[in-house]
Amino acid sequence: MYRKILNILLAIGLVIFQLGFISGLPGYLDSLNLVIIVLLFILVLGDLKTALIWSLVAGLFIDLFSFTLFGLTLLSLNITLFISYFLLVGFFTDRSLYSFLTLTFVATFSYEFILTLFNFMIKLFAGTSGPVDSGYYSSFIQELFINLIAAAALFQIVNYISHKFKPVFLNKEKRI
Repeated sequence: MYRKILNILLAIGLVIFQLGFISGLPGYLDSLNLVIIVLLFILVLGDLKTALIWSLVAGLFIDLFSFTLFGLTLLSLNITLFISYFLLVGFFTDRSLYSFLTLTFVATFSYEFILTLFNFMIKLFAGTSGPVDSGYYSSFIQELFINLIAAAALFQIVNYISHKFKPVFLNKEKRI
């Protein structure tokens, strides 16, 4: 029970940090989506249940402060989490930097694609749809690169501290 409460409070703290600090950073650094990166770390190091709790709480609180339809971010985060889980279980056999960066790329791309698709569909049904501006694509590329750089840095820090990112298929056992 206390773990769930602690996870909820930490997820709320992450959203406050994302919306209050990271979104105010200068230059390209405000494109960092730390929520996606932390969710992937929880999914890789922990389990789906804990990542789902974080995703639900983070999506709910981001939706409270966003200007999109309520529940859109929550839905996008959860779909992204399940896509990432499917890829993690089905395709990635090790916990290497390359696997984690690929997972970060796919998660960032799918989150932004799903969010943009749902926003476009809502605007289309409301009759206010318009083309995506050219700044969207450059900010999307910026977010991809910033997320990949941050994920690589956090991966190295966590790997140095905990040594949990070891390849599964390589054993250091002596063979006869």
